[in-house]
Amino acid sequence: MKPNGEGKEEMIMREDEEIPEEFLKQMTERHRQAVEKLAALKVRTTTLTEQEDRKRVLDLLRTHSFKRGKFTLSSGKESDFYLDCKKALTTTGLACIGSLFSGLIVKKFADIQGVGGMTMGADPLAVATCLCAGMFYDVEWQAFYVRKEPKKHGTEQWIEGPALDEGARVVIVEDVITTGASAIKAIQRARIHRLNPVLVLALVDRCEDDGRQNIEAEGLPVCPLFTRQDFIPDGA
Repeated sequence: MKPNGEGKEEMIMREDEEIPEEFLKQMTERHRQAVEKLAALKVRTTTLTEQEDRKRVLDLLRTHSFKRGKFTLSSGKESDFYLDCKKALTTTGLACIGSLFSGLIVKKFADIQGVGGMTMGADPLAVATCLCAGMFYDVEWQAFYVRKEPKKHGTEQWIEGPALDEGARVVIVEDVITTGASAIKAIQRARIHRLNPVLVLALVDRCEDDGRQNIEAEGLPVCPLFTRQDFIPDGA
């Protein structure tokens, strides 16, 4: 052992020297503790029911994202409420959303290869969904990101991320549906890259401007976790 300058000792080994047994025991114990912590985290997460996940996400959206008042939306139209879903994307929020989205996809489609949408609103949702799919369902999906403008150099592509096979079945994710324009752009640009979008998942459908119907006109089913009624009950 040799002092490392911080009052601690570090091990300096020669190539032909055997590793001390006590050191191996310490490393084995640390590894065991790390594995137990990871296992406990996975068990605790996977034992949450879908209903509990939904409640946690809705509570986060109501607390951090939802506002009443007069707002001008990106479409230029006015609305009596506003949702900034990014405010709800805490560690807990992303874990629950990823679990809910991946569970919905697995129930509907068995051969998905990718999950993505328009940057930047869809980026964390796509990553969370793919991570949870791998953890809970032992499947490997690739997260992809649809650019607002094509790359100005090189391949001039619309989509970033790991390579996906031509014809790959993919899911488009969205934070909020208003007119549906963002999801439709993602669908169309995925098709330009010869991907096959089969489903649109959203956190919230505002139930305004025929957004859901506009997306469905592209030939895809739409599945939001929540709608306007979850924030503003009828008559309120």
